[in-house]
Amino acid sequence: MDDLLIFGTGGGNILVYDSKTEECLYGYGVMKKGCCRLLGLNKKKSRLACAGEDDNVTLLSFEW
Repeated sequence: MDDLLIFGTGGGNILVYDSKTEECLYGYGVMKKGCCRLLGLNKKKSRLACAGEDDNVTLLSFEW
């Protein structure tokens, strides 16, 4: 997603950083327990799927 970096954390969150400024733009809790182990972005870069240790998948939609 251009200049954005998206990380899954051991606490079950995702963090989005601006790669140019190294500033954390936002965070979102995606797992009820455990860590976020898998992130997948669709071809249009408009949806992000997150999965981890709680056996659920969270789907986030972005509008650019």
